[in-house]
Amino acid sequence: MWLSVKIKQQSKSDCGAASLASIAAHYGMRVPLSKIRLYSGTDSGGATLKGLVEAARRFGFLADGFKGERESLDKIPKPAIIHLKKDDGYLHYVVLTKSSASYFHIMDPLDGEIQRVPRESLLREWTGYLILLSPSVESKKMNFKEETQISLIQWIKGLLAKRWIVLSGGILLSVLHLVSSLAVAIFIKYLLDDIIPSGGGDQLAKVSILMALILLLSIVISITRSVININLSIDTDRELITNYLRHLFRIPLPFFNTIKTGELTSRIYDIYRIRNLIAETLPEAVVAVVTLLASLALLFLTESKLALLCLAFIPLYLTIYIIHDRLNKPLMRCSMERASRFQSVVIESLRSVSTIKNFSNERFAMARTSLKLEELNNTLSQTGKVSIYAGAAAEMVSKFIMLVILSSGGGAVIAGVLTIGELVSFYTIAALFTAPLQQIAFAISSVREGSVAATRYLDIMALEEECSGSGVRVRTDNLVVSNLSYSYPGRERLFENISFKIGRGKILLLRGESGCGKSTLAAILMMHMRPECGKIEVNGKSIFDLDPVGWRCSVSIVPQNPDLFGNTIKERIMDGVESNDYREIYEELCMELELNRIFESLPNGDATHPGEGGSLLSRGEQQRIAFARAVARKPSFLILDEATSSMDIRSEKIIERAIMKLKKEGTLILIISHKSRSCLIADEIIDMR
Repeated sequence: MWLSVKIKQQSKSDCGAASLASIAAHYGMRVPLSKIRLYSGTDSGGATLKGLVEAARRFGFLADGFKGERESLDKIPKPAIIHLKKDDGYLHYVVLTKSSASYFHIMDPLDGEIQRVPRESLLREWTGYLILLSPSVESKKMNFKEETQISLIQWIKGLLAKRWIVLSGGILLSVLHLVSSLAVAIFIKYLLDDIIPSGGGDQLAKVSILMALILLLSIVISITRSVININLSIDTDRELITNYLRHLFRIPLPFFNTIKTGELTSRIYDIYRIRNLIAETLPEAVVAVVTLLASLALLFLTESKLALLCLAFIPLYLTIYIIHDRLNKPLMRCSMERASRFQSVVIESLRSVSTIKNFSNERFAMARTSLKLEELNNTLSQTGKVSIYAGAAAEMVSKFIMLVILSSGGGAVIAGVLTIGELVSFYTIAALFTAPLQQIAFAISSVREGSVAATRYLDIMALEEECSGSGVRVRTDNLVVSNLSYSYPGRERLFENISFKIGRGKILLLRGESGCGKSTLAAILMMHMRPECGKIEVNGKSIFDLDPVGWRCSVSIVPQNPDLFGNTIKERIMDGVESNDYREIYEELCMELELNRIFESLPNGDATHPGEGGSLLSRGEQQRIAFARAVARKPSFLILDEATSSMDIRSEKIIERAIMKLKKEGTLILIISHKSRSCLIADEIIDMR
């Protein structure tokens, strides 16, 4: 069976997701790679067979993984996903589409193309694992509207529709500017054929004044058009970037574990390409078409034979465009992907700069970054060279057109068919004819670039957002967890049948070995993830029936990594606190947690910027500030996830006093800790295994 849709992977770890997306599209369902990554648990190491099967089932397919023999690839229904181990040790998924006596046909998501591979070559790389999938009866009936990818064309139409008045105004001004350019050609013809031969000085003065006014008007039009384009660009950037960032903050937290930060920030640069498409390329293409038609009409009115000669060169322009587009398309996508990888490496290296220095890994880090930069530069170089050669070819055709016009037109003047004025006018108008031809040809490449960028942007925008409510706080008198089990997508069961209860003014201590799922349980309690089975109830009601925003306003967590953000320490503690007693709450916290001792060592006290993520503070100081941030909101349920792991004994005692005060106030408290001191204040201890 031939695969009707071929989808290229966006990163090295996306081969499984792209293979599944291609088969889903083959059966009529367009699924964004971002959703497959999320549902399959794809991370920087790729996807597991189990994860891809789970994702396929989420989209309504009958799917399962198998271990096969050499003969299996001929017998299995196709298309199917098979797992390979390349000669360099790289694990890779491809789509098997067809088998024959000598070859296998596969769709390799690495380049998104169908390849014919010798049987022995593929069998040598095949690990024996494969995934079979087909649409189920339920999948054929289900409405894929929520699951399918946002329509690129409809989305671009929507952007244009919002701005049609501004775009129309800009196009109209461009057309008026074109009219002024054509007026120059008419003026030259009139000057050479009528005014100069007749010696009409007065007539020349009048026409010159008129032309001066037209030229001044064209300058005003040009300035106005440029201002409109700037405002349109800023407006488009503002809308797309704001929507993108707002959407990122509403995406479920597990998604951020499947993608690197550089991948997300690279979408900002994609937005600039989309803006160029909306605000520049498409309006300029419309103007180019109008210019082409108007100049062509004038050429035929002036001299039809020469105009036909000009038309004969259009296929040459089309040929140049087709060759350029075919060469440029894969290079363009590759350059975007490599730019994204380069950003990811730079961000990762800068975040780990202390580790790099501590282990004297500067040379390794620089080599790793330089390698990604070299890959990006090579792609950009190839893209630039292709554009240069295509531009040179188009320019050569344009100059050849002008040469043909002058040669043929000169012969027509000698023969008395054309006047000198008509020839010069024709030559001027022909320049207006060749320029839009080049513009239209290369505008299509810009459309391609904008479309690729928009596809990458929409891949993230297609992710479902969390339900956002009014943010009304939830009263929490008791929390009951019953038979809770969880496993990450594509992974084995992390924990199962966890049960406990916390009442008002009670402290529960949760202990367990590293990696047993304690922090994952905390994330589930924060409604970032849903358990496979079991219940979490507050006052007899499931927390998953509550408004997530309202629940998180009622619950505070001190995570293992404090993740402090804000311009000053005070802002990092009190950001998001809405209370008339704002100042009193802050001063009480500073006194209770002895934060002033920290502030005294800083140049500007609590107005000091403590560095990115609090990097200028010690780990223990970061944890004290994170604790203050958590309790400033007066939560009814407090989760402490290794909240004192980096504190000294004195700081721990300060936190313990604060915890006991919260207990007396009726706060539900869950402590996740390895420290034996926590046992002294806990009312109940649960060991996770």
